[in-house]
Amino acid sequence: MLDASTFQDIDLINLAKENFTSLKINAETEYGKKMFDQFQGAGYPLIVFLDKDGLELDRFYGYLPAYEFILKMENVISGKNTFIYYLDEYNKNNHTAEILKPLADKYKDKGDNDIALNLYKELI
Repeated sequence: MLDASTFQDIDLINLAKENFTSLKINAETEYGKKMFDQFQGAGYPLIVFLDKDGLELDRFYGYLPAYEFILKMENVISGKNTFIYYLDEYNKNNHTAEILKPLADKYKDKGDNDIALNLYKELI
């Protein structure tokens, strides 16, 4: 679905070319399985955004239409609403529901269920 529709959108293509180095790796290959395991993938497709040092900025799973995928890329570019954004806010002692819930969700998506559970408990 991503190849057939989302990745055909010219605005998405241009935004990706201008701001990212894109790689498509088949998680069913030997190399792909290693990468999927390294990133503790929990579903397909797994989209991971890394900085130049390999630090994970954000991720999401599954199909998104082009406009939603573009929003995800714009968030990474701006540094807003990403895993790193929520983690930074939390570390600045911002423990509001607006930070706790998305941060817990991001940890859950990363497979860090113990951290996610603790954040959900803090939220409650």
